[in-house]
Amino acid sequence: MTSTNTILSYLGPKEIEANRAAVLVGSFDKNRVAAISATEGSTALNAAIDPSTGIWNISLNKGFDRPGTRTVQVKATDKTGKVIGEQTINIKVNPAANTPDESFTLITVQFTRFKAGTVPTSNLNDTQKADVPAGTTYQITDYELEDGHLQIQLNNPISPVGKSGFFYEKHVVITKGAKILIFDRAQLPTPAAGMQLLWVNKKTWLKRSPADSATLAENQKVQFNQGETFNILGYACVENHFRVTFDRAISSFGNSGFLYSQHVQILQDGRGISFDRNAVIMTVVKTTVLKKRSAAAANLQAADKINLPAGMIYGVSGFSIEQGHIKVSLTENLPPFGNTGFVFPDFVQFSRGGKSFNPAPNLTYQGPTEVLVNQAIVLGGKFDRQEVVKVEVLAEDKFPLTVTLNQTNGTWQVNLPQGFKIAGARWLRLRATDSKGNVTGSQIIYITVSSDPLTVGKSLSLKIVSDTLFKVAPVDSSRLNNQQKVLVRAGQTLAVSKYGFIDGHLKVVLDSAITPIGTFGYFYEPDVQLAKGTKVLKFDLADVPNSNVSAQLLVTQTTQIKAQPVDSSKLPANQVADLILGSTYAITGYACILGHFRVTFAEAIPGFGNVGFIYWQHVQIKKNGKEVPFDPNALTMTMLQATVFKKRPVEASKLTATERTTLPLGR
Repeated sequence: MTSTNTILSYLGPKEIEANRAAVLVGSFDKNRVAAISATEGSTALNAAIDPSTGIWNISLNKGFDRPGTRTVQVKATDKTGKVIGEQTINIKVNPAANTPDESFTLITVQFTRFKAGTVPTSNLNDTQKADVPAGTTYQITDYELEDGHLQIQLNNPISPVGKSGFFYEKHVVITKGAKILIFDRAQLPTPAAGMQLLWVNKKTWLKRSPADSATLAENQKVQFNQGETFNILGYACVENHFRVTFDRAISSFGNSGFLYSQHVQILQDGRGISFDRNAVIMTVVKTTVLKKRSAAAANLQAADKINLPAGMIYGVSGFSIEQGHIKVSLTENLPPFGNTGFVFPDFVQFSRGGKSFNPAPNLTYQGPTEVLVNQAIVLGGKFDRQEVVKVEVLAEDKFPLTVTLNQTNGTWQVNLPQGFKIAGARWLRLRATDSKGNVTGSQIIYITVSSDPLTVGKSLSLKIVSDTLFKVAPVDSSRLNNQQKVLVRAGQTLAVSKYGFIDGHLKVVLDSAITPIGTFGYFYEPDVQLAKGTKVLKFDLADVPNSNVSAQLLVTQTTQIKAQPVDSSKLPANQVADLILGSTYAITGYACILGHFRVTFAEAIPGFGNVGFIYWQHVQIKKNGKEVPFDPNALTMTMLQATVFKKRPVEASKLTATERTTLPLGR
């Protein structure tokens, strides 16, 4: 038995904190060693090896539970199982400190140099480099991969270079918690059966929605760092993001979220999975059951069904209509159920490329998607006369509407003489059944009920005012290849069905695809002009014109104005109104209250009024040419009873009408 350092050695760390995840790292002779095992006392530890680099590691997900010295025995065996090297490692476990959770450890795996740049060492003088032996451990705060080197920010400086400098990437390992970070695709681990591997190749955010991370609260996002890897159960392609499900929950977040597709890579069986802008996705509208058979869920064993929570989005690799159900194959494994089953169509919505579609072609909707409040409307569409005997339309899945069928023409119709009485977003369930009562078609119809007669029913149009690029991501075009961007000449006008604003770009879903990008992509906002009918939408506070009133308000994210600064779900419909992204309003006053701007509009919003509360991150206020910041510590004054605001501190009866105004109770 041999115990030389050339066969098996320990690199670090020499000290760790109690009750904190850590990784023990060493090296081995990759030409002689076939396996490595480790124990602490009678407890076996999980040791992993990388034959390509000659590095072994032991992941301690919970670290060691108490301070003191811990002894770990490590053995190396050859192909025959013979022990050819062993080492005893004494690790000092210090009491738990207040080290940040996002701390990193760097360990040198061979002699190397810490440098002031990425150029060869011979091109640097003695003040620009420092020798560092193998097995040296450093605590670092940040890092970035650049030109085969890792740019490091150290907790403590290395003389004479300082706190910031470069290591050659192959000469070091960086650990975070119980993981080694990986920067070379060839070194990625193989995920467990039924899973894919998620690899982070640029620092990014895991988010609760596919929105700009700058608009999300701290509890709605978690930062992931370059080189991190995770096992995932599946994914869906949603608005240039991967929606992924992890095999275990992310601390303080959960097991599912959205990641920008350009910052990560998903691998299955060693092959990368590209983001598909035209992938089919299934959104669960109401909590439902995925079943092994198209029988009633109550008649199935627990192993033959699994719950799908409302709001969840799944990728779909295939679907068909069978026995009143939709049979789906998901791009996600749902342990212990699997990925294929039957779902009742009433509870899900299918879409492709940002546009909803009906998976059952025997039922269609051909009516308006935007109507004016309190105006008579007619809804209608077609159905399969050979199969369908009944068509139902339910408002919000609760209130049935009267449907008239024309069996000769195969058309259905709903007449609403008084229209919808409240402005806002409405949705209707459209359902068809056959003679046996089986649901043969089901879809959701979204209708916007508007109070603006000038824009209702008007389509969105995008005018290209300068030669620009249509891109797959809101980034500088120099970072994109020719399959990720295309030139669009000035003077064209494009029809748009959906839009948003992110990082100075308009993200749009076009009615017609532009090769090779498709229908979903991004335009640099100053190069284009978006309009709804004749009304031009604004996205930059500088574009909002000054007015003679107190201030101007720009809606930077589609939102709601509310009668109270509370969650809109707690308010009746007549105390909430929608404000669409890009809209501008003249306001005569504002205040900062409970995370909201309380604003007074110069003109009342029909059906709502002129005073309400708007979440502060969804709007910007401009006064005297400058943006008004939200001040959570601003002083506010609430009227406990109706009173008079006066120009002078005298009896109100002695003042003229222009020297006084009434302040209402509660304002």
